[in-house]
Amino acid sequence: MLLRLIAGALLITVIAPFAGCDSAPANKIGRFKTEQGATVTPHGRINVDTAHETADGRISYETSDGASFVVDSHENADGTLRYGEPTRVQTSQ
Repeated sequence: MLLRLIAGALLITVIAPFAGCDSAPANKIGRFKTEQGATVTPHGRINVDTAHETADGRISYETSDGASFVVDSHENADGTLRYGEPTRVQTSQ
């Protein structure tokens, strides 16, 4: 009985990462997309498909009305990001 219990626990430990139980994004942009995907700002919904990291480490994104923003972020102990105040940037069009 104990052997079956140990074998079951081992099987779960080996299979769980492949079953989506450990699906947290590994990078800053992945976490931003996960955490901010449903965010609606006064300038429209954040278009996470436009999100990218700038050369200085900030996150750049656009909203559904076409406005562009950059925001600072800092990683919390639990792996989530804490965001600063977004700054609107001018785009050349």
